[in-house]
Amino acid sequence: MVESSFLKCIRSFKWVASIMDEDLHNATDLFFDFENVRSLLGSVAPYAVPQVSSYSLRKDIGFKTEVSHSDALVVLKSWITSQVPFNTRLSPSTYCLLFSCSIQVFRVFVRWANDLNLETDNMNDILYLKESLHKSETTILPTSVDKWVSLHPSFGLVCWVDDDELKQQFEGSGGVHFIQFGDLSSEDKRMLHGRVAALMKNLGIPAFSKVIYREAIFYGTADNREKVALICWLLPYMQRYIYKMHRDTYMNFQKNEAVKLSTLQVVVVDKLFYKYVLRGLDSSSKRRFECQCLLQVSIYRSILPVLPAHQHSKGH
Repeated sequence: MVESSFLKCIRSFKWVASIMDEDLHNATDLFFDFENVRSLLGSVAPYAVPQVSSYSLRKDIGFKTEVSHSDALVVLKSWITSQVPFNTRLSPSTYCLLFSCSIQVFRVFVRWANDLNLETDNMNDILYLKESLHKSETTILPTSVDKWVSLHPSFGLVCWVDDDELKQQFEGSGGVHFIQFGDLSSEDKRMLHGRVAALMKNLGIPAFSKVIYREAIFYGTADNREKVALICWLLPYMQRYIYKMHRDTYMNFQKNEAVKLSTLQVVVVDKLFYKYVLRGLDSSSKRRFECQCLLQVSIYRSILPVLPAHQHSKGH
């Protein structure tokens, strides 16, 4: 009873130092430097100082030995609030710390993705994370312009890059932030495009390729009857092939998109180009690209360039 009273007493006030700052903390707010904790949070985390060698003592005192979802959010926020503003000139020792933080943010996302994938009833956790990330003060997402953001609307569009070439077309564009997790290994990139991508989608962080579309730029129009006849002749064969080889895709199309075929327009033009445009934003790629055909989904029309006479004779 005396021991229990003593332990209850020391857990109730701040007396333990942390590597993160010069303040004293409750033992229950600090982590013991276990490998499972360090593998997720790295070296920059609220570890207790000094470390306690006795297993029973550190357990009784109440040090954390596991990282919960809410713990990870708190630590990520502490990293950001403890750093100098990104628009100031950074020393090399500071830049390395910030680079390390962005890598650790990715590690946390991997942990969340794995945990939520294993749990069958994870909707409450996803809603908690989503709600937290949409708060203006939860600026835990590192971006490619050395700025930390949240999903609050005041930061504009926040997305992750699934296509580096597409990103290059919008470098310097306002109103969009690209999440930057640092230099990832091949295995990290595989996880990014797998479970982490699925997690970010659930949290409201879209892939960049999903928030842009191709806008047609064309010159001159011509008679479309030949192209319309050709497409009408091909459609049944195309549908049969998709049904046989990609059944799920076909069923999804039949359910959600098939009605649009009845409104399909075919436009034949002299010259055809396209540019990339960000959905909902007045921003487009600086370059335009020549192409042979373009399906413009916004009004569901197919735009085709006029082929020279010698190409017609070859059956192209």
